[in-house]
Amino acid sequence: MQIPKPTYMKNIILAFIVGGLICTFGEIVNNYLRKVGFNEENIAAGTSIIMVFLGSLLTGLGIYDKIGKVGGAGAAVPITG
Repeated sequence: MQIPKPTYMKNIILAFIVGGLICTFGEIVNNYLRKVGFNEENIAAGTSIIMVFLGSLLTGLGIYDKIGKVGGAGAAVPITG
């Protein structure tokens, strides 16, 4: 019986890419709220609310689970970080 090689580098790269894409989208939301004139406190709150809402929506639709399978920890870090 042969033991499969671990895929650490692949998993690390995918986590980095998925986490980076999620954070990039968060920055886009952040910049948009700043552009429309929100103050710093409301920008932070609005970004968090929008990101959590989208995460919940995608989870409800079964899409975030697929993202989590591909991105691993990269899909969880933006929420907890």
